[in-house]
Amino acid sequence: MRINVSLLLYVLVGFLVFSPDYVNFPPPTNSFELWVILFLIFFRKKLTWKFNQQLFLWLLGFVVLFIIGVNAVQAETYVEYYQMSRQWIMIILFSYISCKSFLMNPNVLYWICIGTLIGGVMMGLTGLDVLEEDRVLYLCPTILAMPLSAALSFHKTIFHRVFTFLLVFIMAGLSQTRGIILYSLVCYFITWFYYSLFIVNNLLNRTSILVVAGFVSAVIVYYKIEDSVMETSKTLHYRLYEKMESVGENRGDQSRISQYYTLLNEYEAYILPHGFYLRKGKDEWQKTSGIGVNDSGFLELVYTFGLLMVILIIVFFIKQYIRLFDKRKELDAITFSILVTSTFIPFSLFMGYAILKAPYSACFWGIYIGLLRTYNKPKRKSIIKKHNYYVRTL
Repeated sequence: MRINVSLLLYVLVGFLVFSPDYVNFPPPTNSFELWVILFLIFFRKKLTWKFNQQLFLWLLGFVVLFIIGVNAVQAETYVEYYQMSRQWIMIILFSYISCKSFLMNPNVLYWICIGTLIGGVMMGLTGLDVLEEDRVLYLCPTILAMPLSAALSFHKTIFHRVFTFLLVFIMAGLSQTRGIILYSLVCYFITWFYYSLFIVNNLLNRTSILVVAGFVSAVIVYYKIEDSVMETSKTLHYRLYEKMESVGENRGDQSRISQYYTLLNEYEAYILPHGFYLRKGKDEWQKTSGIGVNDSGFLELVYTFGLLMVILIIVFFIKQYIRLFDKRKELDAITFSILVTSTFIPFSLFMGYAILKAPYSACFWGIYIGLLRTYNKPKRKSIIKKHNYYVRTL
């Protein structure tokens, strides 16, 4: 059996650079920035290094938001100044170096996503160690890797589809978090629906049977292990079962809902941007934001950029989505994955804040923007012809 060394390399990149598992490495290798620097050096010839007017405007906006944020938060050291802006640094960086680079190759991107999911699984296995103490280790995986890998796998073999499905749901289960499980359900429902509607033009297809069988199996396993979960950790049982059964009614959900009412009642305070903020802990971010941005990606955007800018961002993404939807009759693997991810993002922004929290998740935001800049343009055919090296299948 022939082993493709390049694909193994991309899996390793996803595992080391774009997953949370680096925190389990011994010092000094447990530094996210170290792996990013090594990635940039190793793949420097396959990335895009081009300074242009658009990048200048992005950097200018970053500086403005940084200055505004410094005046609002209680940062005391240069390290804290970096921490308050690191996710946005990664988004800007990867949105430009990934555009028209090897990361735009659907095969490369799929295997990087697989490595990322494996890293999430490994991190989840680490979280099992603390259950004996009746504690829960919150796992923040790379959220956008879930819809991207699911959508790309639907253009591969049955083996790839089943393998990806298992990875996504194993990672979701090991996350010990209700929100991540909901993420996995939403991403696979969107992927299956678009695939059946636009690719095979038939809702009752072979993949539908696999997806339904997978969902039914996941539900059966979920209820079968409830007693074992209760015996292992009462805290975990509360997070996975009691909170699921009382969606919208428990204290945590009521608190999240109240944050949106606060935004509606005090919207004048959030018309203009507040800039970047520093996550020091629960009390600190509540005092800083006032509307609990740490539990909602949407509220974080509103707090950081202001309502006016968020409206412009929403208009931009609606325009991008309409352009993608117009291509629904000619979807290939990469445009299909962009369409699925673009549909998934609004749900994820309201379901939690994990999609924006971690720096490795921010990298995938940059890659997603790079996909839009590379493929979602009116003259897509000419773009592909000019840059056929990043769409060529390995």
